[in-house]
Amino acid sequence: MRPINRGDKPTDHQGHLLAVREASEYKEALERRLGPFCSYCERRLTVSLAVEHMQGKLAVPALELEWSNLLLACSNCNSAKPKSEIDLTLYYWPDTHNTARAFTYDDAGDVHPAPALTPGESQTASRTLELTGLDRRPGHPKWRQGDRRWEDRRDAWKIAQDQHEDLQRRPTSTQRDKVLRVARQTGYFSVWMTVFRDDADMCRRFIGAFPNTAVECFEESGAPKPFTEREGASV
Repeated sequence: MRPINRGDKPTDHQGHLLAVREASEYKEALERRLGPFCSYCERRLTVSLAVEHMQGKLAVPALELEWSNLLLACSNCNSAKPKSEIDLTLYYWPDTHNTARAFTYDDAGDVHPAPALTPGESQTASRTLELTGLDRRPGHPKWRQGDRRWEDRRDAWKIAQDQHEDLQRRPTSTQRDKVLRVARQTGYFSVWMTVFRDDADMCRRFIGAFPNTAVECFEESGAPKPFTEREGASV
């Protein structure tokens, strides 16, 4: 899960804080800040990407228009979350925690709590996967037809692996630029960071190419930092 910096509440062309009546009016600003990517599963969507309330708007209406409560989400991640009020401190959030450290990705399209986590951190990571449904695939009791997130991650891995092999055969600047374009078009930032984990230059390029990725969460090598304090959080 890509750690991101949402930034301050957007302003209008006169520098005044943007006044909105519906959270959906923040969509353009969120996409401009974060790119057309789901904040949870990281898929790229040019349509059907919605403004997502971390704390549900029906559960806590006072937070419906709160900028710090908003992310972007696909329909699968959005619908997986409960409509009832949740304790936000029980989960990892891409705008608050070093979520690059919290999860690992594999070639089967699965997401797991990172093995280096403490038992408590691993519990939090597992709860986060369950909350967003990122652990769902055929065989999971809550998986439903039409949820292709695991399959899309697997396909993205294959694309990234092909690009990695092409770059090894042709290690040119032009080829690196091509890899970056394909990564942006494909989405799944964490998949690309995993497949190219042995290439610090490409990892730095990915971090720079996906808008407002939280640079402070990564080493120069592109590896997630073992400890990053973001707004008082330790992961």
